[in-house]
Amino acid sequence: MRRLPTLSALRAFEAAARHLSFKQAADELCVTPAAVSHQVQKLEDELKTPLFRRFNRRVALTDSGAKYLTRLRLAFDDMEDATRDLVQHGEGEMVSMAVPPMLLKSWLVPRLSSFYQQHPQLKLRIADTLRYLEFDKDQVDCAIRYGFGGWEGLHSEYLFAEDMCPVCSPALLEGGKQLQGPEDLQHFRLIYTERRLVQWDNYLASGGYDHIRTPGQLWFLNSIHTFQAVLEGLGVALVNRIFAAEYLQRGELIIPFELESNLGHQPSYYFVTTEHHMRSAKVQALRDWIIKIPERRELP
Repeated sequence: MRRLPTLSALRAFEAAARHLSFKQAADELCVTPAAVSHQVQKLEDELKTPLFRRFNRRVALTDSGAKYLTRLRLAFDDMEDATRDLVQHGEGEMVSMAVPPMLLKSWLVPRLSSFYQQHPQLKLRIADTLRYLEFDKDQVDCAIRYGFGGWEGLHSEYLFAEDMCPVCSPALLEGGKQLQGPEDLQHFRLIYTERRLVQWDNYLASGGYDHIRTPGQLWFLNSIHTFQAVLEGLGVALVNRIFAAEYLQRGELIIPFELESNLGHQPSYYFVTTEHHMRSAKVQALRDWIIKIPERRELP
């Protein structure tokens, strides 16, 4: 028979230790601060060890309390994962991942059939979002993130660098309009995606061109809408070549010109998760599959 403190006492201690506040712990657990204090005191008596130093308006963890919190949080994480997988998803294992919307549409979804060939028993829950989700709070196991890497306290692995190119609709050049180089952009509206870390000025400057005045600009938050605007002939956009591949292959878009540019440290895509989630077999299975995906199919 296991000799363990009551779950209510452990929950009270974990919340109070995490917030370093009995009041905030009480708010989280929907009880009174006195009830939290009572549970913590009961736990300390049972363990015969003080877990907190108590001052007039604050509390602090003892060395024993800090060590106990570290171990306890790992146990709580495991219980939370086990409960979520069992209760919310029933039979089979569920792995959840956050992915930028356009990367999901253009790069991940076309390849998912190979994942299910290798792991037919796994269930995938994919959140399409531009935000950096908090893994525990937002209940995601892993993510593909866009940026420069180096997220503190997280496990991240490089997938591929961003490769940008200008695109437009063939209809935009009807009637003899010329778009053979950056100097011709002065006759066209430029379309921007706000969240992209490489914009027109960066791209042009890396190729040796100064800022070019154009008839107008059109800005979108999401690449999906940028592509819709380009397909409608509203202007010229600078886009990720992987995202453009399907449209280029179908002849719906063209690359009017390209620059040999040197952008230095380029924004890239990374597989990101917590060290805790990285120990999960289901997350490792998804990670192994993603890491082995070729950077792209044949691209124009």
